[in-house]
Amino acid sequence: MNLNSASVVSKNTYEPGNKVEVLIDHAWVTAGGDLRQHALSQAVSESTARSVDVAVAGGGSVAIAVAVGVSVARAEIDGEVHAKIMDGSLVEVEGAVLLSAAAKARERQGSDADSEYLPTARATAPALAFAAAAGGSGWGSIAVDAAGSVSEIVSELTIGAEVSDSEVVATRNIELRAIDRTEVQSEVKAIGASASVFAGSVAVPKSTTTNRNDVTTLIKNSRVVSTEGSRLALESVSLSKLTPSIETVSVAVAIGVAVGTSILDASYGSDAEVSAAITGSSDIEAPLGVVLVSASSSVEAKSEVRSHVVGVVAVDVVDQEVTTSPTVTAAVEGGRINAARVGVSALSNDLASTRLRSGDGGGLSTNVANIDATAEPVVTSKITDGANVAGVVEIYVRSTSTSQAEALFGVDEESDDGGDERGLNVGVVTIAVNDSRAKVRPTVKVDIGEATLTSQGNITVEAVGGKALNPGDGEFDAGTEVHPENDTISFEDEHGFGLGALVEYEPGEHEPIGGL
Repeated sequence: MNLNSASVVSKNTYEPGNKVEVLIDHAWVTAGGDLRQHALSQAVSESTARSVDVAVAGGGSVAIAVAVGVSVARAEIDGEVHAKIMDGSLVEVEGAVLLSAAAKARERQGSDADSEYLPTARATAPALAFAAAAGGSGWGSIAVDAAGSVSEIVSELTIGAEVSDSEVVATRNIELRAIDRTEVQSEVKAIGASASVFAGSVAVPKSTTTNRNDVTTLIKNSRVVSTEGSRLALESVSLSKLTPSIETVSVAVAIGVAVGTSILDASYGSDAEVSAAITGSSDIEAPLGVVLVSASSSVEAKSEVRSHVVGVVAVDVVDQEVTTSPTVTAAVEGGRINAARVGVSALSNDLASTRLRSGDGGGLSTNVANIDATAEPVVTSKITDGANVAGVVEIYVRSTSTSQAEALFGVDEESDDGGDERGLNVGVVTIAVNDSRAKVRPTVKVDIGEATLTSQGNITVEAVGGKALNPGDGEFDAGTEVHPENDTISFEDEHGFGLGALVEYEPGEHEPIGGL
């Protein structure tokens, strides 16, 4: 007997701590111009683990070759990015005030780069295993390989701009911004190949990516006044991207029996929290402008898997899940606001996308795939806790979700040139059980609790889930399409008006319509 075995295990973990803060703490600040506070993080966390294993056996009555290669890569990025005015500070400026906190992907150097930006966190774990056996007496040659690739990424950043227990007075605009522009990339490759009279090949990749970033703007127990500015705004924005790539190849070549197996497990999720809030006993004034409390999430989570198995018996099992489930909240909880216009707005426009391309070949070819894409944001706008809000011209409180989910098999015709990767199984007996599920399950809420809202113009309270209709021109024939008997108006085209939309109607010589 001739036995040759080899195994390689490669592990790499990178966990950087990150803290970037710009603080005005218990201070008095005056300026004839602007006050600008910027906190910016462009940290990069990258982990790479590679394993290559080769086993060759020959001679003897039985030749056996076994090769095992395993790569494990883990990248984690966490920390805090803050711009704050806090603890009894007094800020008085003749110009504008800007507090900005941001985490961004770093721009690449060089024009020949594949991507414009470096990923904020990246984990790469290629694994290759090759086994070959020959020369055994009769049918006594056996080759077995196993390639395992594991990638894990966790992003847990806190990004915030805040005014708390302080007073800020500016002649021009006052803006608080918190922005998440991080990019997370995971690359997994598991390639196994074996050649002998009896050959077995197993490729087992596993990939997990999680985004738990917290993006916040906050005014708490503070007096904030823009005497002549057109804008006093709190804006929290999440624009993060998750772009994993997975490839698994298992090839078994044999004179006798060849078994190729690929088992893939992938899970990607974004459950970030995005919030903008005015809370406590805050006193906000912008008599000539708009007070805007805005939180929005436009996260992209896209996963693409390529899986190929060749053998007399080919087995391909794929389980893939992509989820975007941010919590997006815009809130006024207590305090007083006095402005020309007041807007409280929460928006989710996220995308969960998963795509599988698999091609297997063998006497018995079996493909089992479960791919899931789910978008389930929780979007809330609210004015509660005794808040007193006065918008002379307009007040609107709006929650909107236009998130999407797609779970696809095959080639993306818009971006691929086709080739031979068309999701085709070939065999004397071919069994394919493919199940794709795309789910969009938003929770969209508007809450006007114990609060006072006052306006000389319109007050709009609106919750929208899904794509809104495109507004038409709003025209109708008052002579034939107005129905006083049931207080309705008929439009020829889709009008796009939501419940509670303002419609002004001058009846002229016609009968008035109730409610207009």
